[in-house]
Amino acid sequence: MGAPAEFGPPVQQRLKHLQQIPQDTLAHQLVYPYRADSDSVHSQFDLSLWNRRMIAYGVERQKLFVLGFALSQNATSHQLHLGKAA
Repeated sequence: MGAPAEFGPPVQQRLKHLQQIPQDTLAHQLVYPYRADSDSVHSQFDLSLWNRRMIAYGVERQKLFVLGFALSQNATSHQLHLGKAA
């Protein structure tokens, strides 16, 4: 059941109009085509975390964890690419 009309439109409808990078900018044109790829990587990252939470205290340890994740993803992609080329 939807919310009464006096509460306005659902949050999902309002949020789709908000963008961090305005649509009519060069930055948006450069970044937007890669959005699906980044969403996929973010999903994989979330799934790699225990209970979807980063168990690393402090900014430096969190950076190290994210860097390790990125390196492992790149290494896996590199090996798959080499396998297809052979």
